Amino acid sequence: MRGKVIDKNLTEAFIALENGETMDVSITRLPKDVKLGDTVDLPMNNPTITNDRIIDFF
Repeated sequence: MRGKVIDKNLTEAFIALENGETMDVSITRLPKDVKLGDTVDLPMNNPTITNDRIIDFF
């Protein structure tokens, strides 16, 4: 699923997905040189990833 990086720190990044959800992902899943505002493509069918969370801000 495609999304835009809206915030990041040394260990994780918040991604605003195309479907309106926001996801917290490990920084290791993103390209090394990713910056705020960059569009990224996250594979959503990888069952080995367990640290990612969908965030509901409301």
